[in-house]
Amino acid sequence: PYAQYWQINNRIKEASATEVRRFVTDYADTPLAEQLLGEWLRQQGQQKNWEAFDSEFAKLKNPDTELNCFSLQARMANKDADALKEGRTFWLNGKSQPDSCQPVFDAMMTQRVIMAPDVWMRIRLALEAGQVSLARRLNNNLPPNEMMNDKQLAAAYDTPQMLLDKNNFDYKSRGGREVAMFAVHRLAHTQASLAAMRWSAMQEKFSPVERSYVWGLIGFEGARNHEPLAIDWYRNAEVSNMSDTHIAWRTRAALRVQAWGDVLSSIEQLSPPEQRESNWRYWKGRSLKELGRSEAANEILLPLSKEYLYYGLLAAEEIGAPALSLPAPETKAPAEEM
Repeated sequence: PYAQYWQINNRIKEASATEVRRFVTDYADTPLAEQLLGEWLRQQGQQKNWEAFDSEFAKLKNPDTELNCFSLQARMANKDADALKEGRTFWLNGKSQPDSCQPVFDAMMTQRVIMAPDVWMRIRLALEAGQVSLARRLNNNLPPNEMMNDKQLAAAYDTPQMLLDKNNFDYKSRGGREVAMFAVHRLAHTQASLAAMRWSAMQEKFSPVERSYVWGLIGFEGARNHEPLAIDWYRNAEVSNMSDTHIAWRTRAALRVQAWGDVLSSIEQLSPPEQRESNWRYWKGRSLKELGRSEAANEILLPLSKEYLYYGLLAAEEIGAPALSLPAPETKAPAEEM
């Protein structure tokens, strides 16, 4: 199929739906089918051939973000009211999205599906990911009285300590406070203890929600740098507002200093799928045992000890159960010589 794939792919702009469909059908069990269909759909999206796009999109097993946004454009063209609502999934991302998403985002803003709080939400995601260029572009979508100072934002990324030393933020505006918070976060990336000290001195100028948010960021950076005080900083933040990633680092910070109560409370705030992971089941069991709740601990550790996993082995060791042995491989008698 490779030769045929390249023949069609080299003229993908002119390829018809019929020949692409035939190739996908004939070689459905190969990755080439998905790849060719994706490239053809990309061309249809770029040319806004929505009828052709819609006819084949459902056959794609794993569409990427670019194709998903083309699909939302196609649905918008067909007056699908739910398309804009579903666009929020791609909006709430701290990285730049493909160009195919921009018409969707523009329509969401025009129809007020996205408003200033949603813009701020994505700005924070972008700044947390170090995507300052994206944050600066998003800044233009804010009301003038909420916008961040562009020069201060750049300085917060490049020289956060120097900017904090100047302390000339407009604390009365959302934009001014967000730049100050970002500067503290950037400082925490390399000097978490200093960032904690600076934040302690200035946090009264911020709302309780903003204080909690920044303490969570300082704790996160401190935990990643193995700071022993990270769990203390995390304790000033509201766990229920954190992502699984941040909660996982809060748990590690607590484990590092054997703060078992914090270990348990952190794990219990993880999403249900994450809590089912073997590592968190083990550490939940361990924390319960360390807190004197042996019966509850064994309810977790005993089933885990029967699983062929690294943490299953640790669980067996913890409760004094024999570790499971892998079954011996089957041996076949040597064939008789002819």
